[in-house]
Amino acid sequence: MPAHTNRQVFTIPLLLILAASGIACHKKTLTILPPPAPPATSTPAEPMEQPPAQPAQAPTDPPAALPQPALPPPPEEAVQPKKPPRRPSRPAAPAAPANVPNQPLRLGEMLTPEQERQYNSALDQSLQRAQANIARVSRRQLSKEQLAVVFQVQSFMEQAQSARKTNLTAAKSLAERADVLARELARTVK
Repeated sequence: MPAHTNRQVFTIPLLLILAASGIACHKKTLTILPPPAPPATSTPAEPMEQPPAQPAQAPTDPPAALPQPALPPPPEEAVQPKKPPRRPSRPAAPAAPANVPNQPLRLGEMLTPEQERQYNSALDQSLQRAQANIARVSRRQLSKEQLAVVFQVQSFMEQAQSARKTNLTAAKSLAERADVLARELARTVK
């Protein structure tokens, strides 16, 4: 293939890409017109001072015509900034009954006491299995990838312990992840 054809093959797409990216980088500007001037009032305005009269001079040369700048045509409609829609006012929240203890409100899944016991038991079992597998694997020589998995399992275990107080479902999920990773690591190290 001749050199000039090879250059054309790469030059033409490059020019098209550059042209397209130049067009895409330009930002559209919106012209916002100022609000119209207030209507004239019927009250008389203060008289303006007139500049002192200068004696008339005879023009020697006519002034040269000044070039007029070309102004873009005004937009068809002035773009007004959008105002957010008004929201109806909310009624006042009902007062809390006096016999309800002051407990902080929790967002998320509400568990029954039986579900909480089951989740805590499953969480503890997963954490114990993960810890036992990590202890078993730690006695062996591990590669960098295997050490990274050990650190990931330990991180999941720490996160599960800290999430237990606020989100039992997430804590259980983290403990299960730690258990699965530790089990797979122990299987590969044997």
